[in-house]
Formats: sequence, structure tokens, C-alpha cells
Amino acid sequence: MAKVKRNLILSLAKLLLSGWKKGVLPRRLALSGIGFLLSVGLGSSVSVSCCYVPSEPGPGPRVSQLLANPNPTGGADTVRVEALLFDEDWGDDEPGVAGAELFLDSLGQLGEGVSMVPKDGQFGSDTEWAYLDIDVSAYPPCTLRVFVLGWDVIGQEGQPDSLDIEITE
Repeated sequence: MAKVKRNLILSLAKLLLSGWKKGVLPRRLALSGIGFLLSVGLGSSVSVSCCYVPSEPGPGPRVSQLLANPNPTGGADTVRVEALLFDEDWGDDEPGVAGAELFLDSLGQLGEGVSMVPKDGQFGSDTEWAYLDIDVSAYPPCTLRVFVLGWDVIGQEGQPDSLDIEITE
């Protein structure tokens, strides 16, 4: 029975990896599924967790420009971060930027960042400018790294980008 269980778990893990490699299944979902299978297969005495693994350059929109103004801040309380996202036609029927998120200090999972605002009022085009005003008044002089990640209308993450903002007095 143990051999059957082991083979079933390995087959399901291979299926999850195959789905990710073919672009049918998001990477983090495949990794989470494999983590779950391992925890079930190894029993409750083993704890398996999955952290975010930044995507490889994906089929979603890439951040092609990332700007911060003012940078350095020179005592300003607010910094506007602007990102140009470009969704190349990767063979999907519905290209278009669906949204963008900003992360402070480190790149997180989609849904954990702060939603950016489309400059034209709505997302949906192949090329979109998005912005977010960040309150930096509580930061001491430092370098603040921001990351921007976009996704397309069918939920595919793109290639993120990062920018350092110099918080100065």
C-alpha cells in the first residue's frame, strides 16, 4: 500500500510540474500543490511550507520603465512611483494589462502588494502606465527599494522590476 501511495503522490507532483511548465498552471500554485502532496505523503510529523519564489520572466506584462519622483526625496513627504507595463502577445487570445502592485523592501506574492492606479483610469490595454503615491514622511534617511509586478487579463504574472528611492532630508 505504501508503494501505491508513493507512486500516486509522485504522479500527481509530475502532473503539477507539467502544468506549470506548459504555462497552464501558475508556478506558485504548482509549488503549493507539491508541498501539500509531500505533507500528506510524509505524514503529519513533517511540516512542509512554501515561500514565494519570484517568477521567471513570465508570459504576463513586463515592467519596462520604473520611475520615482522626487528621487532623491530632498525632504518631500510623498514620492510618486510610476511604472510602464507592456503585455506582449505571447499567443494568448486576450493580451492586456489587468493590474499592477507595488511592494516595499522585497517582492512578495501577487495580492500582497499595494494596488497601483492606472493613469488612464482603467487597465485593459496592452500598454499601461500605473502610479502610486507613497508616504515616506516617517522614514529616516535611507534607501528604500520598491518592486512592481503586473498581471494580464488571464491572470499571468509578468516580469517585475525594482527601483531604489533615496530618502533624504
